[in-house]
Amino acid sequence: MTHVGGRLPLHASSSGLVLLAHAPAEFRERVISGPLLAFTSQTIVDGRRLRAELAEIRRRGFAFCQGHIRPEATGLAVEVRRNGEIVAALGLVVPNDGTAWALHRPLQLAGLALTRALSRAV
Repeated sequence: MTHVGGRLPLHASSSGLVLLAHAPAEFRERVISGPLLAFTSQTIVDGRRLRAELAEIRRRGFAFCQGHIRPEATGLAVEVRRNGEIVAALGLVVPNDGTAWALHRPLQLAGLALTRALSRAV
C-alpha cells in the first residue's frame, strides 16, 4: 500500500497533514503557497481547500486521506504530543475499501497512549 520510509510532501500524506495542521501559521502558508504536487485526483492542491482541510483536522483530531497518494490506499494519522506540544504524527495506510473510517478511533487511542507515555518520560 505504501513505501516504508519513503518521503512525501506534507500536503499529500495523512501524517504530513496532521503535522502541517499544527505547524506555525507562517510555515503553513509557505507550504500552501508553494507548488502542491498532485499524486491522484484526490490529492488536495488548492490552497483554499487545503486550509479548510487543515482546520478540519485540528477540529476532529485526525487526518483521513482516501486515495491521496494511491487510489487503492487510505491514510489515517493522529497527533502525538509531549507536554502539550505536537512532536509527531502516528499514521497507518490501509486499503481504500470503505472500511478505513472505523480505524480512526483505535488510532486516536494509540496516539493518546503515546502522548501519555511521552509526557511521563524524563
